[in-house]
Amino acid sequence: MMKRKCLPLFLVWILIVFFFAPQAFAQRAAADQSRSFMWEVKSATTTVYILGSIHFANPDLYPLPTIIEDAFEKSSVLVVEVNPLTINLKRVKKIVQKKGMYPDGESLQGSISDKLLSDLRGSLEKHKIPIQGFISMKPGLCAITLASVLLMKMGYSPDYGIDQYFAKKATGKKPIIELETIDQQLSLIFDMPDQELFLKYTLSDIAKGENFMAKTVEQWKAGDAEALFGLLLKPYAKDPQFKPILDKMYFDRNFKMAARIEGFLKIKKTYFVVVGAAHLIGEKGIIKILEKRNYKVRQFAQGE
Repeated sequence: MMKRKCLPLFLVWILIVFFFAPQAFAQRAAADQSRSFMWEVKSATTTVYILGSIHFANPDLYPLPTIIEDAFEKSSVLVVEVNPLTINLKRVKKIVQKKGMYPDGESLQGSISDKLLSDLRGSLEKHKIPIQGFISMKPGLCAITLASVLLMKMGYSPDYGIDQYFAKKATGKKPIIELETIDQQLSLIFDMPDQELFLKYTLSDIAKGENFMAKTVEQWKAGDAEALFGLLLKPYAKDPQFKPILDKMYFDRNFKMAARIEGFLKIKKTYFVVVGAAHLIGEKGIIKILEKRNYKVRQFAQGE
């Protein structure tokens, strides 16, 4: 079940938002680009490039814009959330089995509310996915597995993800620094205080449908961080019940990752940082955090 291309796990629900659109739309939207989802952050000593990552993609994403490739070539160090090429899959599988599966005699049925179970059944039926394989999963694993299956059914794969693309390019040529560990990422799901809420959150995104997802793809391709935040996080930020989810999945981690990047800005090396695009948007996103700390920040325009 847990294969390399299903990782990194904790980001899968947001990946649906980026890639639920039909491939034809993605190709059409590319022609309307005006900005890039990449920023340059400067200090007195160095430059850090920060690129919002698309973790699940297809070959249509490539080739990447020249400005992105040039920034990578100018950099001496690649920084990713977790290096997808060095994940210990055997260890991950053990953690998933221990924390993500119910022990014998227990199941989703009877462990989550009847309403949530009904919503899950409805989503699975809509997408013609048998429920049998999900019954023994706890809500967190159920959410990310459903998201992964839907992405795969639509032809998207982390084999074409931007983080994996640059990790392959850097291997043997540039040092690769990880901002987090796979254990930390797995704990986001399996040690979450309310996994049932996380499943509800995931089903809510899936239920918004392809038109909503297509809109988010268009805005990512246009580099419109403000509009993407309005679609992606703002509706949940207004709902108190989802605050713990947003804090744990995004905002708390944004401040930690920004602190690491701030450390890079004090070293005389050029860094190329690839993190999930959702970590860069909004007032609590990494870009705004660095701006408020008085670093010189600018977003790249297409065609620079």
